[in-house]
Amino acid sequence: MIGTRKIMGILLLILLTCQTTIVSAQEDKQKIYTPEEVTEVKRAGTYPVKIAAQDEGEEIEGIVYITVTYDYTVTSKVHREGIDASDFEFTKAEEMKEFTKTEMIRRARAHAWSLEDGSEVPITKVVTNQITENYGEISYSTQRGTTITIHAYRTGAEIFSRKDFIYMSLDKESSLLQWEDEYILWFAMAIILLVLVPVMLIMALYVFLSRARNELSEFFISYAKKKDIEMRE
Repeated sequence: MIGTRKIMGILLLILLTCQTTIVSAQEDKQKIYTPEEVTEVKRAGTYPVKIAAQDEGEEIEGIVYITVTYDYTVTSKVHREGIDASDFEFTKAEEMKEFTKTEMIRRARAHAWSLEDGSEVPITKVVTNQITENYGEISYSTQRGTTITIHAYRTGAEIFSRKDFIYMSLDKESSLLQWEDEYILWFAMAIILLVLVPVMLIMALYVFLSRARNELSEFFISYAKKKDIEMRE
């Protein structure tokens, strides 16, 4: 009899522990954010935000869903889905073609969700396009077709034989690639210089010739006056 009570007690304790874990997980998943908290979210997604307003002295509260996006985030108004992922590196000893679908998703931190309630949407398709042995593009898609494409680079490798951008190290907290922006910036500056330098030279030459003409005119006028005075004398 005592043994039976002990067993029942243990089972009850296990049941209560499981229920507590499930409730905790549900509360975390259904967390309601404040407007301040949602601005600090580091992961793209759609989050429930509690909004409060005053109406004739009465406080009215409501829940709205706000979508947080980052540089590579893709949202589809047609499918009502969002998807996000980041560029990643792989080491010299690794081969991108050997990565599994799960590994590709993990490395790129790829995830998709519903724009309506923020619930998770599974990524069902991963397509790899390995352009060189050191560089490739990876596309992630949901069942409905919401797709995002990111880039994978071999650490410290030469990309497209561009000597100016041979070594790239991706920031672990960011997926931005600075070399493309720098290339565009330098190209724009070169175009501006090619246009402005000739214009500035022409303006400088115009000013110089104008001054020379004025000085020459003043010289002839002064010379003519001097001759006129000498003839009168």
